Amino acid sequence: MRKEDAVEELERIGFSAYEAQTYATLVEYDSVPLTVLASESSVPRSRVYDVVSSLDAQGHVETFTRDGKRHARADDPTEILDQLRRTGQTLAETADHIEDEWQQSDFQEHSLTLLDNGIGGAIAQIRADVRAAENLVEVVTTEANYFQLRSALRDACESDVVVRVTLEQASNLGTVQCQPVSELRAHRIPSPFLVIVDRTSVWMAPHPTASDDYVVTLNSESIAYIFHWFFLAGRWAGSEPLFVRDYADFTTYVDIIEFIRDVEPLLGSGLPIPVVVDGTDTTSGTHRRVSGTVVDIEYPDGPSGSNGRPTYADLAGMKTVTVDAGAEAVRVGGRGAVAEDVELRRLAVALPLEQFVDLCYEGAT
Repeated sequence: MRKEDAVEELERIGFSAYEAQTYATLVEYDSVPLTVLASESSVPRSRVYDVVSSLDAQGHVETFTRDGKRHARADDPTEILDQLRRTGQTLAETADHIEDEWQQSDFQEHSLTLLDNGIGGAIAQIRADVRAAENLVEVVTTEANYFQLRSALRDACESDVVVRVTLEQASNLGTVQCQPVSELRAHRIPSPFLVIVDRTSVWMAPHPTASDDYVVTLNSESIAYIFHWFFLAGRWAGSEPLFVRDYADFTTYVDIIEFIRDVEPLLGSGLPIPVVVDGTDTTSGTHRRVSGTVVDIEYPDGPSGSNGRPTYADLAGMKTVTVDAGAEAVRVGGRGAVAEDVELRRLAVALPLEQFVDLCYEGAT
């Protein structure tokens, strides 16, 4: 059944036009920011908040705030299914459609689904997931699939999401300096297709030369962390830089490992490294911003590299950055931090980009 038919039948049991559009869209997702919901449901942005509040009051949806953004998700549809099925066979088909979407949604928390129609069959869902990103998108792909994702990657990047892409080949990009991503690199090793969204949602498919044609999609922070390490150490670290977006006065990091690798050799120079850290307070679970100067970096055994720059293996265990915030020293950890004060989501070095790059070059030499 088409989504338009489901909307029409929902209106028949009492939903307004906007409520039907919104609910029929929500059952396709686990949760979605209201700004994304407006574009996906064709409900005017100025009305989507009122419509969701109405559905919430009726008990059909739940709303919550995540990282400062209002989200919504469909509640258990049992009551609506009963209403639809009581109206006759036509509405029963609508109920089946909504039930299928609810049970089979690729975005159910901790879900794992095997899609057997390949990347082409999943590309619309992948684009929607990328557009709903809030902090970070990591991609390993071929040029052909990169071009299919470009519009969604551009939308995410324009929403202040860090988008990092490494391509197996880079021969048809034209002007590399005009790419719609935060950073673009090229690698030479045949690789599976991989998209990681906010280190929670994962899409993976075999290399195009493989005999199998499927997509695995899952939603699990713990499993996504394994794929992130593959992305970081297995592909990103050895890739050739092609393009870096102009960050103006700030150099942005989304991973504490890469920050430590760049800054550790500079600490002995005596030059203060001012930073702004956005993350999650590990005690309260709320957003926390810390501004100050890096005064210490801790990890087991110290750097094994001859130039004082730690390797990825050096940083595989616990690592902590201490920031002097004036009134207190704040300990910042990476993803999943529990012993530190703040779990890092994003860190900006508050130095002009060229000056910081020059410092990193001097530290490396």
